Amino acid sequence: MNRIILFIVLLYGGVVYGQSIETDRPDQTESSATVPKSTFQIESGIGVEIRNSDHSGTLNAERDFLLPTSLFRIGLVNRLELRIVNNLRYQVYKGAFDAKRTFGIDDIEIGFKAQIASGDGLKPQISIMSHLVLPTGTITNGKYGNISKILISHAFSNGIALGYNLGYGYFGKGQGDFLYSLSIGFPITEKLGTYAEAYGSIFNMTDFDANVDGGFTFLLKDNIQLDYSFGLGITTRMNYQAVGCSIRIPN
Repeated sequence: MNRIILFIVLLYGGVVYGQSIETDRPDQTESSATVPKSTFQIESGIGVEIRNSDHSGTLNAERDFLLPTSLFRIGLVNRLELRIVNNLRYQVYKGAFDAKRTFGIDDIEIGFKAQIASGDGLKPQISIMSHLVLPTGTITNGKYGNISKILISHAFSNGIALGYNLGYGYFGKGQGDFLYSLSIGFPITEKLGTYAEAYGSIFNMTDFDANVDGGFTFLLKDNIQLDYSFGLGITTRMNYQAVGCSIRIPN
């Protein structure tokens, strides 16, 4: 994996900066925009998610640290990008009678995003995205999987952006998960923006999960964006916080 990343950086490292960046983080809703042809974009961040659950009157706590989570996006041609996702994870589980700590790498995801319709205002921009989950990590269920989504967004003249995703994830067992998200973003200044979002899943097509989150983005340069996000569970006892940085190396 490190050799792949190094090759990508060397391939695109000699180009000149100059194009404004558009990212898939920090919200859960994937943007319908693709990175331009012959550009390399890395979107990375660190975060912690805390989940608490009651089982038979006992309290179990799980803490999930991403150190970091990284998405690599490569513009192959106009409206088509290659995507690689790789996460370094530290998990802490504390139950009433036991505790467990795990440190390792998630399964690598390799996929694509393709824009199939341009949009403007009420007319939606539409893309499809699909990732193959490869059982390569030290934290893995040992099975191949797939995550596929349809991505829809609207960009309005006042700077407000609306995005929503519908998808399906299958990880080698059960019935898979139905995935959904809805995000709305607002500009505060030319460089500072904020968003609010609802997202979740129907886990194994039976258990409904709903969450909300929000955050801020700051355009440090035309090709560098910083972000902060936080979220809360509605149907579960969950909260998370994350900070990140995204960098584009355009042609």
